[in-house]
Amino acid sequence: MTKNRPAQLIAASLMALTLLTGCGGDGGGRPSVDELSTAFQDEDNVMNLGLTETQADCVAEAFHDSDVSDETLQAIVDNDEDYEGGDDDEKALESISTDSIATCMAG
Repeated sequence: MTKNRPAQLIAASLMALTLLTGCGGDGGGRPSVDELSTAFQDEDNVMNLGLTETQADCVAEAFHDSDVSDETLQAIVDNDEDYEGGDDDEKALESISTDSIATCMAG
């Protein structure tokens, strides 16, 4: 049961992020995998995933390699609770493979 908790946290966080994807904004480039990983490990971040460094690195790479917009990824890094992305981001979030996230949780 404990083994599924991180996967459930990822799923819940993806759902929360999907709710934040209403309207896009302008940004300053795609955040790095390291920046995303740090955000995923930050207890105060809107994503609040509580991942280990290894898990966060893996999830960050999946997000970085996805079609999620630079702006949405930057909102995660910036912990921007007021950010609203677009429909394309919602589709991109849905396309992040559950299998790849599960692999990250096992690592």
